[in-house]
Amino acid sequence: MATTIDVQERAGYLRFHVQGVESLHFSVDCFKAVAGESRQRGFTNILIVEQVQGQLSVMDMFSLGKKLPEILRGLKVAYVDLDPGHDLENQFGENVAVNRGCTFELFSNEPEAERWLNGS
Repeated sequence: MATTIDVQERAGYLRFHVQGVESLHFSVDCFKAVAGESRQRGFTNILIVEQVQGQLSVMDMFSLGKKLPEILRGLKVAYVDLDPGHDLENQFGENVAVNRGCTFELFSNEPEAERWLNGS
């Protein structure tokens, strides 16, 4: 599966649809690309919908969670992983990132994520 990041401007936020093969390098690069594009367009609210093959190890998820607060500084990120098999690892990574100051929330679907981004 090729890496793709599709971007759509929505009312009050940017929506990113990310596809590819999961690895720590892939994840860091994607978050950097998302953050850079959001800042360039002047958006601070972000919805990421991820559809990837594979899964990060616990140690890689910890490493990613430690990096996210710096990468996503000043951004509010709602994250939807379309594979529910990733839930446990994603929750761990979210905890690591949020405990270090990241404004990041996991969701199981886009409508809930949109409500959170829009403050409803």
